[in-house]
Amino acid sequence: MRGKLGRVGAATVLAVGVMLTPSTAYAHSGDPSNASNYHSEVTSVRPQPSAVDIEVIDVGTRLALTVHGTHTVVVQGYENEQYLRIDPGGVWENTRSPATYLNRDRYARTQPPTEADARAVPMWQQASTGHTARWHDHRIHWMSTQPPPMVRADPDRPHTIIDPWQIPLQVDGSPV
Repeated sequence: MRGKLGRVGAATVLAVGVMLTPSTAYAHSGDPSNASNYHSEVTSVRPQPSAVDIEVIDVGTRLALTVHGTHTVVVQGYENEQYLRIDPGGVWENTRSPATYLNRDRYARTQPPTEADARAVPMWQQASTGHTARWHDHRIHWMSTQPPPMVRADPDRPHTIIDPWQIPLQVDGSPV
């Protein structure tokens, strides 16, 4: 979903999920992160804040969230910790969030360091001075190198394999 999204407030990013449709792309690539037969999309943001635009990018494996104006948006990690922050000063990454390290590769094989603790007070490191955060998020895609069992059982039919996914946000301090 591109474009402005309604008024500022708490928001929940919802999506249709990840669809796998029959395609020869998977067979040729051998890697579902490059296959065009996986599809993730943002279908709603509730309520719809005008402060943000969010979209799925990079063949459904990454998200891009742009914050407009002087708003502050926090993306929560997998354990509801503060993971990313976008504010008037730029994009910030919490180096204590396990998601910071798990999101470094497609299959979450990067081991977080011992100081990464979802319960710890955030330690923010500036990632950019822009107002768009782009990150890999495991909640929006299939996490295996092998197709899901339902796809292996019936590869000629489209399947919804993650439905729906959600990314919790905070907009100007309002929990999502």
